[in-house]
This record gives sequence, structure tokens and C-alpha cells, in this order.
Amino acid sequence: ANMHAPWYVKRYWGQATFSLNKGVCNLAGVAYLYRRELLLPFSCMPRDKLYFEQSRVSAPYRTRVTAYPAPNGRLTATSNPHEWVSLAGITFTTSGEHGQNLQLYSVWAPKPGFAHPTFYVHEGVCEFEGTLYGEMAPRRFGTLPKECRVKHRLVFYLSKVDRGGRVEVRPNGGMYVIDTWQKRDNRQVSLAGLAFAVNDRKLAGPPGRPGRPGRDG
Repeated sequence: ANMHAPWYVKRYWGQATFSLNKGVCNLAGVAYLYRRELLLPFSCMPRDKLYFEQSRVSAPYRTRVTAYPAPNGRLTATSNPHEWVSLAGITFTTSGEHGQNLQLYSVWAPKPGFAHPTFYVHEGVCEFEGTLYGEMAPRRFGTLPKECRVKHRLVFYLSKVDRGGRVEVRPNGGMYVIDTWQKRDNRQVSLAGLAFAVNDRKLAGPPGRPGRPGRDG
């Protein structure tokens, strides 16, 4: 379904669209969000305020997009004039069904006033939401549930305090925020946008050369 006004359409790029599948909403396309708000369909609004790090046209080529919950569900972004923001990768759940609390590590805790750290397993895909805060916290902030373990290390670019940053998930279940901050008394990380498949399949390569013809019987 489309969710754009005329000035949201960018030539040669996809329109701002959404798809809803069993309570999971996915956004796609590009949108012009400079001093504007993109209204979300009522059926596709998050349960809490979420922060995403998205691609944009000019340097530094990343911008924070905020998704607001019902009843005033909308998207806003910190963008510049004449700048378009990609909505690809914005995924969230619209209800709390089948959600479970994420096991946090050390002194990490849910950030007051923000979505609680939770995870969802939906048709072989693990999706995480919520915001964490840690005073004098280590880089490891959580432990992947057994049903969401990965076979190889995965790297994501998620939203932190005032900028984006690198987050890693590892086969041993560890979840890490990778930063270069000198002080560790204000580590924060948003899990919005952290999603991956757990029942992955290998991609098929190109077909090989045909074999030699057999002998006549």
C-alpha cells in the first residue's frame, strides 16, 4: 500500500510504501522529511517511540529517523533541505503478541521512558526493539536467546545517543556495542532495526557447464 503525498515521490526511486504481515510492518521507498512528517497508516504504527539510522543523499549519508506510536503514528528525521531519506530497513511490530524480554548483561537496563528491550521471532526472523542505557557499562549489553542464535558474526549500524554506531551479534550469543567513547558512563543503544534470519539458506551459484554426451546404447 502507498503512504505518500505528491512531494514524497522521487523520480526513479520507489514511493514510500508499507507492508503488513502478521503484526510486522515493513517500510520501503524514499521520503522527503525536511521539516515534514510522514503519517503512518493506523494499521502500521509501532507500540513505542523507536529510533532508526537510515541512509540519506548527502554526507554523512546517515540520519536518525524517529517512528512515533499510535494515536499519532508518524515518521520524522533530522535531514537537510533538498534531502531524501531511505525508508528501507525500517521494521517494527504493531502489537506485543509473542514478544519476550531480552536478557540484558551486567549493569545494562531499559532506558526509562523508552520502549522495553524485547525480541520477536516471526517466520524464521528475529526482530529486536527497545532502548538500553548503561552507567559504567561494558560493551557487551545482552545475550541472544537460543532461538535467535547466529552462525556467524553479524554487524549492524544502529542509533545511539546522538549518532549512529556499530552493534555486533556473535555466535556465542553475545551482543556488543562497538564505540570509541573515552567515558563509559552514558552508553546507550536503540535496538530498532536489528533483525536477521535464523533459518538461512545458502544462495545457489551459477549453473555449471553441461557434461559430455553419453555413449549410444
